[in-house]
Amino acid sequence: MSFKTLTSLTLIAFFWVAEANAQVSNGGFESSSALPNTTGQWSLVDSWSNAGSLEASPDYYHHQGTLGGDLPETPLAIVEAKAGNGIMGFVATGVKGSNYREYIVNELSTPLIPGEKYQLSFFITNGERTAASAAGLACSDLGVSFSTSAPQQNGTAPLNLTPDFVKQNVVYDRNWTSISFAFIANEAYTHFTFGVFGDDSDKSIQSMEGSSPSLAYYFVDEFEITELDDGFVSDSDPKNDPKQEETEEFTEIIDFFIPNAFTPNGDGDNDVFLPISSVIDEFTLKIFNKWGQLIYETTDVKSGWDGHCMAGKYANVDTYVWEITYLDPDGKQEDQVNTFTGTVNLIK
Repeated sequence: MSFKTLTSLTLIAFFWVAEANAQVSNGGFESSSALPNTTGQWSLVDSWSNAGSLEASPDYYHHQGTLGGDLPETPLAIVEAKAGNGIMGFVATGVKGSNYREYIVNELSTPLIPGEKYQLSFFITNGERTAASAAGLACSDLGVSFSTSAPQQNGTAPLNLTPDFVKQNVVYDRNWTSISFAFIANEAYTHFTFGVFGDDSDKSIQSMEGSSPSLAYYFVDEFEITELDDGFVSDSDPKNDPKQEETEEFTEIIDFFIPNAFTPNGDGDNDVFLPISSVIDEFTLKIFNKWGQLIYETTDVKSGWDGHCMAGKYANVDTYVWEITYLDPDGKQEDQVNTFTGTVNLIK
């Protein structure tokens, strides 16, 4: 082993999934040239790389691997594959100030089509930490950056790429968590890189388990890109301009209908941003400003957000990022946590 500003991708404000496409090559880490028998053997996995570093070395694990490369007991944590037999693990950050990074990079099977709409989804977990593990830290700013060529990392230094999606809050969970986001491809992207971009100065790195953990270590599985239908409005569409009261559009994400805008002006009409679900009765709603700061959080599915911030003030007219987290509604996978993000326009 050796969710900020969205730039080159445009976040989707209204969509539904059409049909799956196989742009992610070997998204479940099932295809490899050999089975792992120690840590650091990322190069065995087809279509994945380590951002070209000569030092940073993500880990390939497999249920049929041996020694340090087998599942479920890895040197860092106990974890089962989310699906199939293979997963990847990597050090997102070291201790605060170390600026230590590892990245995983996928070369897409086919380039994305500029102007087309897509959704990227994947699963992530920290696993159940073992007693002797150096893991136990958790970090914010796990992100994805799309590109038209493979990046080049210098040693274990941070890549200074601009992420197209960032998980602003600190991520730490022993169970597999599903994360998805939607976007419009502005270029014919051929690669995506996953990790923490930029140095530690603006990142939150927290100790979660162990007496003196030194690694924020994550396992990932089941990366997938799906093409979205044309029947939606993006944030760049003029009719979704925050200056106009376009409040009838909704985001449709699996089990939710989510307004794209609300008007907390006290007139009794559309004063609350309230995700609606007929099948989910427990979820957490978080609201972030454009700098990635958490300004509101609730677990009351009936309350929503009235524009009031935790600091005691009301939010200004602007676009905000929402995040919804909930357990698998079908009960088939009781420990599966689903996370979705999007944007909402506050209009007055």
